[in-house]
Amino acid sequence: MKLNIAIIEDKIEESTKLKEYISTYLNEIEAEGQIDIYTGSFEFSCNYNGQYDVLFIDIELKENEQSGMELAHSIRKIDQNCVIVFVTNLSKYAVEGYQVNAFDFIVKPFTYESFKFRFIKIIERFNAIDERTLKIKSKGIYYKVNVDKIYYICVVNHTCYFYGRFSNNNTSESLECLETWLQMKTVEETINSDNFVKCNPSYLINVKHINKIEKDKVIVGKTILPLSRNKKKSVIERYLEYSGD
Repeated sequence: MKLNIAIIEDKIEESTKLKEYISTYLNEIEAEGQIDIYTGSFEFSCNYNGQYDVLFIDIELKENEQSGMELAHSIRKIDQNCVIVFVTNLSKYAVEGYQVNAFDFIVKPFTYESFKFRFIKIIERFNAIDERTLKIKSKGIYYKVNVDKIYYICVVNHTCYFYGRFSNNNTSESLECLETWLQMKTVEETINSDNFVKCNPSYLINVKHINKIEKDKVIVGKTILPLSRNKKKSVIERYLEYSGD
């Protein structure tokens, strides 16, 4: 496992200590990590393009820039999946933290043991990522697709469409689509993952990529899909299970 990690903290002694703690634990579990430090929200925003898996954000940053909470709101507009951990000495921000789906809060000052306890949960989340692959034959060509990168699957009259980000260099707003010939029952049996749930008879969605659930629709990535009344409960339950709520 290799994690790309960013620390956004305006106090050098704090960011240095946190980086040391992260490096120490990664060495303990023999994992790799790229750790970058930013001294403010402006510096981070100028260099951010969605490349990080985990963000440690101090809520109180430089006065003339975005606060850590404001920065998190901006990040969530373009990245719903990265893990956000707030590092703060003010627990009053906990409620607002749920609005940006914060994974955890670390209250200053903290020891290595208290940090390690929280970081273990982050590692467990990434270990739970589905690394299985599927072979999909589309228009005479075989593709090897990571299950975790499938956003949703649509089946219409036995024609099956896989939508996701399958190429490492895919920076487009739109998702890639692979067309093949499968029945929905076969698709469900092949996927065989608790992260996938039907939002209506024709669509199987990956709850990891859900951005919003509304009355009669669910937004997966940036795609709006119809949500059947009798499927809404199972979609919400599966999404909350994935989120750890």
